[in-house]
Amino acid sequence: MGLFNKLLGNASEVSVEKLTEKYQRLLSDTEYIQNTFLVTP
Repeated sequence: MGLFNKLLGNASEVSVEKLTEKYQRLLSDTEYIQNTFLVTP
């Protein structure tokens, strides 16, 4: 996970449900959000 941590830095997981609600209009019928991360510097 060392490379993953270096790429994302200080990342925390974000609720998939909240982002799906927020961006539903951008997703087609066959698309869905699987993993979400909030990256802070």
